[in-house]
Amino acid sequence: YFVLFEILLYFCVYAYIMYFSNIFSSAIRFCFCLVWPSDRSSAFFLGGVALVLLRWLLIGMLVETYGFVLLFKSFFPMAFGFLATALNIPFLTFYNAWNKTFINLTTN
Repeated sequence: YFVLFEILLYFCVYAYIMYFSNIFSSAIRFCFCLVWPSDRSSAFFLGGVALVLLRWLLIGMLVETYGFVLLFKSFFPMAFGFLATALNIPFLTFYNAWNKTFINLTTN
């Protein structure tokens, strides 16, 4: 079990290396506009990536997850709404119905 977890984290580091090499080889200005909507969220995300690359894997993944949520928190409701209308997934359908009910209660 631990060997599989170590292999997963090892591939995670290689994915980061490939991700950043792709960023630096393509449109850097576009990437800065995408990744820098706020300084704090970008600092957490990139700090987590740096911690993972420095072999502080679990702490780095937690910091990076927090930064990811801060970066894309405005995107999550739109993505869940799209998935709820595009696919028939019970959890997301419940989320969509609850969201419509909440909107109706707040507007009336």
